Amino acid sequence: MRWHYLPNLITILRIILIVPVCYNIVQDRFLPALYFLILAGLSDGLDGYLARRFNWQTRLGSLLDPLADKLMVISCFTALTWVQAIPLWLFIIILLKDIIVVTGAIIYHFFIASYEFSATLLSKLNTFLQILFLVTVVIKMQFASIPNILILALMYVMLLTTLGCTLDYIWIWSKKAYTHVRKSHD
Repeated sequence: MRWHYLPNLITILRIILIVPVCYNIVQDRFLPALYFLILAGLSDGLDGYLARRFNWQTRLGSLLDPLADKLMVISCFTALTWVQAIPLWLFIIILLKDIIVVTGAIIYHFFIASYEFSATLLSKLNTFLQILFLVTVVIKMQFASIPNILILALMYVMLLTTLGCTLDYIWIWSKKAYTHVRKSHD
């Protein structure tokens, strides 16, 4: 095995971990779900560290890593909505943001120009807050020791960054599209 593929294999493991996380959530087994979530989080840090530290970054990894994050987040939001641990409207907002961003990227790629995806700082903050929110909700479902006010505060901060992130991507990609179209007409 070539070592430079190790970060990608770890990312694939993180994608596979979605199944036991969500299965345990829908079975109301929140402690095992929490353990799998923690393992997924550690694997996310490890694959990124290895890729940067040893210069093992690949095009596949640059696509797989954000995909793994999005799949984990959307799957966990789906499972937690299913067991009524979070409201449906919250799930819809999170899902709509990802649909808007992915649709915009696809439209840009196929109708304007090829692109290299790069997450913004706000996007990284939003993903972090989404994962923190999910972990906090799972902990609350297991131990019931987290005050509701903390969950609500985290939820609304996450919603603000979700809205900001959506608008940020719309602005960035609209600006890139305008600039590209304008250059091609000059």
